[in-house]
Amino acid sequence: MSCCVHPKRASTGIGLPSIKKFLGELSQVESEKESALKSILQRLIVRFCKYHDKWRQLVSATAELDVLISLAIASGYYEGPACRPTIVGSSLSSEVQVPCLSAKLLGHPVLRSDSLGKGAFVPNDISIGGSGCAGFILLTGPNMGGKSTLLRQVCLAVILAQIGADVPAESFELSPVDRIFVRMGAKDHIMAGQSTFLTELSETALMLGRPASIGVQGSVTLVMTFDSPEAEQRNKDIYGQAGAITFPQNLF
Repeated sequence: MSCCVHPKRASTGIGLPSIKKFLGELSQVESEKESALKSILQRLIVRFCKYHDKWRQLVSATAELDVLISLAIASGYYEGPACRPTIVGSSLSSEVQVPCLSAKLLGHPVLRSDSLGKGAFVPNDISIGGSGCAGFILLTGPNMGGKSTLLRQVCLAVILAQIGADVPAESFELSPVDRIFVRMGAKDHIMAGQSTFLTELSETALMLGRPASIGVQGSVTLVMTFDSPEAEQRNKDIYGQAGAITFPQNLF
């Protein structure tokens, strides 16, 4: 039996002529296989592109089904009652309608009593706009009284209602909402020479002027300002800003 010696830098390989022949045949077969697979892939791509619109419809339907299933699962997580929202009014109507939002026993889509430790989450009734109700709510109260939670709660409920999801409430009625504007928290911009008070005023003014600048009618503007006043002498500033927001503006 003859063999071939292949010297290398660090080692020497010994191979049989028959094995070398088989390796050459294997390389040729693998090359033919790659060529055949490439041809199959090209034909597959051509057929896929031929039904491209059908595939897009399938993907869109699957994505929509996935969203609906997720919303159904999420609605089962709610604590307390859940309802289908009622949308009143239409932006296509020629009649001038007063925007409204009304909720009974509105819960929170995320918070549950079993996740709060001590105590339980208390649902809220809320009515804004429409006949017989003010177009805004000026809510005051002590720290950790639930003011910020109520703001988030209403905004989340509006979003859920308008995407077609169940709302954690006994009943929920609203007119179509174009945008939600929120100003929360306190911060300053030292490098820009803006104090916390000036930053609050600037952000509030920008938010109140935003609907008019983009031509939005019937938008909901939810404002949370001066959540935690720094000092007692700022009361006049707080009252002044609250009056400037509530009297000239219809926040809903």
